[in-house]
Amino acid sequence: MSTQQQLQALGYTDSDTVFYRAIWPDREAGVSARNIGGEGFNIPVQLQKASDAGFNLYVVVNGQGHNDASVVSGRAVFYEHDNMAKELQIDLWQSLGLPEPTFQVDTGGKSIHSYWVFGVPCPIGDWKSLQADLIKFTDADPQNKNPSRVMRLAGFKHQKTGELARIVTNSGTRYSFDQIRGIVPAQAPKENRQMPTIEVVAGNMPLQRNYSGDGIGETGWPMNS
Repeated sequence: MSTQQQLQALGYTDSDTVFYRAIWPDREAGVSARNIGGEGFNIPVQLQKASDAGFNLYVVVNGQGHNDASVVSGRAVFYEHDNMAKELQIDLWQSLGLPEPTFQVDTGGKSIHSYWVFGVPCPIGDWKSLQADLIKFTDADPQNKNPSRVMRLAGFKHQKTGELARIVTNSGTRYSFDQIRGIVPAQAPKENRQMPTIEVVAGNMPLQRNYSGDGIGETGWPMNS
């Protein structure tokens, strides 16, 4: 089954806890997402029930929990686009000089999700910087940056199109963090601009406000925006 293939490709074992999420396709409808847990490759029956009820199904790629604070390591970096033809998305890695993805998922909608899986998970701080840099480098969806990010689960229906999400390439190649880090350009750090000192005269006594650039001066007075 495509679902098991995706878990195996992500490096899960049959003894790992997997964190799934069922999300209603209309985000404005006020229907709460459902968090679903499973053990290894034994796919929970709740997933099919949620799909039959109209939910889209996703998996927490890095695992370890449903919130960012629970995730201490990254197992893969990934990206998605929904503004180009799928045929172009599948081969985009080649034109960008990236190594072949470990696997790719056709969501059944507009996107191809491409993953590069690590042979050994990396510290989450390293993951966050690399994931952000990969998204910037590839001009991909900027939302996919948080450690507990969910991505489409293969084997289940895309509720808008009625098509199943499925794995379309699966090289199985695993990479070290350093291999991918050495290819994806690092973003230049943001400048910490120091605002100039402004001299304010009160009577005969000059006062100085030395602003730090974060909207609060050293005196504690807020800057006007």
